[in-house]
Amino acid sequence: MKKLIISLLIISLLITLCPFTAWAGCPVNELIYNTLTPVTFSFEKRNGTGEDTANTSNKRIAISYWNGSAVRWWNGTNWDATTEQLLTMTQVVGSQYRYNFTPDTTVSGQFLMVRFDETDDIDVTATCLVYAQPVNRFDDNTNYVRIVDGTGTGEINTSGGNVPITQAFPTYFSSQSIDINGKVLLQPSQPSVVIPTVTDVTNGITLANDAITAAKIASGAIGTSEMGSTAGTITTGSCDPNTVLTFDTTMTEAGVNHWKDAFMTFKDDTTTTELRGQTKVITASAVNGCITVKGGFTTTPQSGDSFVIINK
Repeated sequence: MKKLIISLLIISLLITLCPFTAWAGCPVNELIYNTLTPVTFSFEKRNGTGEDTANTSNKRIAISYWNGSAVRWWNGTNWDATTEQLLTMTQVVGSQYRYNFTPDTTVSGQFLMVRFDETDDIDVTATCLVYAQPVNRFDDNTNYVRIVDGTGTGEINTSGGNVPITQAFPTYFSSQSIDINGKVLLQPSQPSVVIPTVTDVTNGITLANDAITAAKIASGAIGTSEMGSTAGTITTGSCDPNTVLTFDTTMTEAGVNHWKDAFMTFKDDTTTTELRGQTKVITASAVNGCITVKGGFTTTPQSGDSFVIINK
């Protein structure tokens, strides 16, 4: 028991006097092809007492990759080494050390194993996995879009110096009687339509004596009564003052709202020029001739303005 205690005290003393070195984080995740990169690493004391700044010549780095059949190490010049190569790192400041490394075509697009170590403490190591960017992130043989000069499927004929962008007219369009301009043509087999001339009406409609004829139209037979309209004029006195919404008229019909929902249109020759042709819906009418319209006219009707009420 005493020997065990003495041994533990000796080990504790050695750790205190000669602290081992530990690593402090993976320094890099990615390297760029053909670009010199200082791979920097911080060595710290394992017992947590701070950075290892005392030993400046024992810091090493080993870089390797898998070539598909075996592991190969960087020897400072090439990847021919078949055993681990511990390369000297240069102190930057304090516990910071660096190794200048440039990925070449051999490891382009490969994952590299980077191990940090000390020559006098081989058991204390740190290993990182780093990706080396490829020579060209786009593979020239597979990752591209190119124009193939030719007349085959998927090829563009550039022999004339210009790349044509017009598309041939679909052949099946012509079978549907559609021309190159998109116009629909008459089908050759489609029969023509003949509209016969009507010279006599048999078993038809017998017209009444007061039927509308060309002669009656010419003589003005279609008047306001035939169209279901009634003429009137603007007056004053019943609902003064007149406004664009409410005004007095000669339409003194019996019954409230007799003219409601009919259309009121000022005649083309009415006195107030601005009102000519304007039409509004009647929303209310009184027995004294006072009429209210929806929305209002653009100007107030004046006494003497003439109008018609339609479709009552």
